[in-house]
Amino acid sequence: MGENSASGFSLTVAAHPAFGRLIVLASPGGGAVRLTAPEALTLSRALAAVRAGRSAEREIYLSPIASDADVIGAVGSDGVRLGLGDIETALDWDAVEALAAALAKMAEMAES
Repeated sequence: MGENSASGFSLTVAAHPAFGRLIVLASPGGGAVRLTAPEALTLSRALAAVRAGRSAEREIYLSPIASDADVIGAVGSDGVRLGLGDIETALDWDAVEALAAALAKMAEMAES
């Protein structure tokens, strides 16, 4: 259905019997979450906002409806430490920007 990668994270679109198309976000360390298109877009916008300095938030949190793991991002001066369940990955600002763009693109693809 579609595949993308950004900063070591992989993004794929997969079918779910109850939720339809979901975006699977997998970290290089093995953590993964399944996101609805609106959840992926919300995460994308949150990452883009802290990257651009439009948000003073120090933490990003999302509890995806179709996953057992949460998404937790700790925002620092040099980027975001993104956790998918128990697996954390440090992203510099360029990687944050790339992941935000990839999530937005996959959300659009999943909704079409």
